[in-house]
Amino acid sequence: QLYRLEAAKDDYRIRCEELEKEIAELRQQTEELSMLAEETQALKDEMDVLRHSSDKVAKLESQVESYKKKLEDLGDLRRQVRLLEEKNTMYMQNTVSLEEELRKANAARSQLETYKRQAVELQKRLSEESKKADKLDYECKRLKEKVDSLQKEKERLRAERDSLKETIEELRCVQAQEGQLATTALRPLGSQEPSDSLAVEIVTPEIKEKLIRLQHENKMLKLNQEGSENQKIALLQSLLDDTNLQKNELETENRLVNQRLLEVQSQVEELQKSLQEQGSKAEDSILLKKKLEEHLEKLHEANNELQKKRAIIEDLEPRCNNS
Repeated sequence: QLYRLEAAKDDYRIRCEELEKEIAELRQQTEELSMLAEETQALKDEMDVLRHSSDKVAKLESQVESYKKKLEDLGDLRRQVRLLEEKNTMYMQNTVSLEEELRKANAARSQLETYKRQAVELQKRLSEESKKADKLDYECKRLKEKVDSLQKEKERLRAERDSLKETIEELRCVQAQEGQLATTALRPLGSQEPSDSLAVEIVTPEIKEKLIRLQHENKMLKLNQEGSENQKIALLQSLLDDTNLQKNELETENRLVNQRLLEVQSQVEELQKSLQEQGSKAEDSILLKKKLEEHLEKLHEANNELQKKRAIIEDLEPRCNNS
């Protein structure tokens, strides 16, 4: 019994050793298989990368072909760009000239408005000066009429003065004659009191009082007439001279204003003609400006497209060189 157990033990030990050997071999095989699996996965990944790279290379080759075609078209684009740049330069020159013409037209228009305002102001001033001249003419006529009336009054007063002088002379003659009669009557009849009182009555009362009154009135009339008339005449004459001077000045200024008005009207007519001529040019310039804006927009689009294509070309050139 013990012998069988020992034999079985030996068999189990041998079997265990064999199993351990098999386990070691299996572990070794497992490690080898793991390494092979890792290598296989790495190769698979590499295959995927190579496959992806192959697809990418195919795509890049197709892109390179398309870019080559685009590069061939780039010469045409460059020629078109040169033509567009030449047109752009020409349009810019036309724009500058048209802007200059528009600036001149605006300046002429503003100058025309200024001349119109000046013409209106001069017309208003001319009307005011004409009213002043008419008023001064009326004042001058009125002063002349007043001077004439004063001259007539002066003549009337002179005639009245002369008549008073004649009356005074006549009274003096009468007084002298009456005095002589009284003295001749008094000398031989010195003792006769009635004739003496009669002579004194004839010489003294009424005639002497009237004579004194007339002499006093004559002096007052002379003084008043000479003072007031001379003063009024001098004042009116100075007013008349001032009025004539102002009238002459206003007439001169009126002539100058008329001359200036005619000059401004001629300038306005010339500016209107030039503005009409520039108006037709301005319409043409508006059309040209619209065309220019359209061409500039097209040129801007072409430049944008060209910049994009140049960027693509610059991006592709190093890739093509590397490949």
